[in-house]
Amino acid sequence: MMRVWGVLLVLAVLGWPVGAQDAGLSLPARQRITVANAETVSLYMVQAKRAERVLWSPGGTTLAVLDGADIDLYRVADWLATPVRIRLDQAPADLAFSPDGQLLYVAVPGTVLAIDITTGARAASYLLDAKKVVPSRDGLRLAWVARSGRLEVFTLLERTSVLIAEAVEDAVLTPDGRRVIAALADGSAVAYDLSTRQPERTYAGEGGAFGVLHAVGQTDDGRQVVLPAAGGAGLRVFRAAEPDAPSASLTLPSTYTRINGWGVVPRLGWVTAAAIASAPEDSAVVVWGLSGGVPVTTLRHPGVRDAMPSPDGSLIASVGGGALRLWAVGASVLTVEQARSISAVNVVAACNAVGGAPRLGEVLGGQRVSLVWSWYAATPQQVRDYLDVAQFQLTFDGQVVRPWVFVTQTAPDPINDGNPTVYLYAPIGVVAVGAHTSAVQVTWVRPINDGFADYGPNTANPSDGGACDFTAS
Repeated sequence: MMRVWGVLLVLAVLGWPVGAQDAGLSLPARQRITVANAETVSLYMVQAKRAERVLWSPGGTTLAVLDGADIDLYRVADWLATPVRIRLDQAPADLAFSPDGQLLYVAVPGTVLAIDITTGARAASYLLDAKKVVPSRDGLRLAWVARSGRLEVFTLLERTSVLIAEAVEDAVLTPDGRRVIAALADGSAVAYDLSTRQPERTYAGEGGAFGVLHAVGQTDDGRQVVLPAAGGAGLRVFRAAEPDAPSASLTLPSTYTRINGWGVVPRLGWVTAAAIASAPEDSAVVVWGLSGGVPVTTLRHPGVRDAMPSPDGSLIASVGGGALRLWAVGASVLTVEQARSISAVNVVAACNAVGGAPRLGEVLGGQRVSLVWSWYAATPQQVRDYLDVAQFQLTFDGQVVRPWVFVTQTAPDPINDGNPTVYLYAPIGVVAVGAHTSAVQVTWVRPINDGFADYGPNTANPSDGGACDFTAS
């Protein structure tokens, strides 16, 4: 019997009456992440996916995920809804939401597209060969950096553009709309007055700061400017009005070589970043306070490329290594009871692997189904090790499915002799009448130990999983 699945023998399918419909997923109240509760930050959901860029809309209602040449738009109010998919001919150089969150600006070679986030249709296009695009807060202008390095400001209504500077890597507009801050190749930044187009302030660089996903940032109140440290090995925070004052250093632990994507939640005083390690499996999301110093918490995400906090600071989205992950404080993570209500029916994911299918109850055609499995360990940290580096592959009737995997709170479970246990629910959609086969396989990017045995590469248990044959009547 495979250890990971045996615990599920006692779970029954939650059979709903014929004709019953799934209610919308009711997630727990979200709690803002703070320095005080950083230690309780937990994995919220996982989706197996290839992605390298993630972006929240200004109001936090939409999450955009760049997957090669495709962009998926997820509705935060309904994570189970099918995302709006935008298909492009080429991978875009940059993404940016309009200030009202209704449009997504996408920079592709030679053109900036304005895409309606509700339909995925193109609302407008502009002949701008941009590698970076930054909408103004009034929605009337775009600051853009050409692939040649020219920084210009484009007026959307008049479709005119004015040159601000040459040889620029990245740019941000100040909240008051009076200045644009340009990041230069030497790691410094210059604030230009938009009315005079003249340099006004300079923020000293350390050299070699370009090459990260975001080369300059500013807090929403306009009081602080954030630049990568030399070679992207950390970040530096300047007072916007006093560029010569000492900057605060956000130090990257020696485990990591540099940062890639990063973002700021000024109302909470947070900065999150994708920290790249020499070995991809050791990469992680790091979270600092804006005041400087070492990270206040680290969230392991093998292969991470980008990490962005939601505008209200209650979630962190990270992508890379074949996964999109959401993180929240422990109080916001689903209980087992809440997870069971995600779908009308919950099928034991590997029922065939436990000596014959357990009594699953009646599965009805037309119902939404989730696959469910679990993991227990001797300590909560060992459960965390499983979640941090596990990779899930699920199939239904031979087809690979990439659903959200909802992860419950880790809690002692009497079924497992009181050991800390986590349950995972993967919605696979509506099933038709007839025979079906589901399968799940779990691998790990590095070895782990659950207090009883070793799992992962170069161990006696390099993978785990199984299949389940069932019939919908």
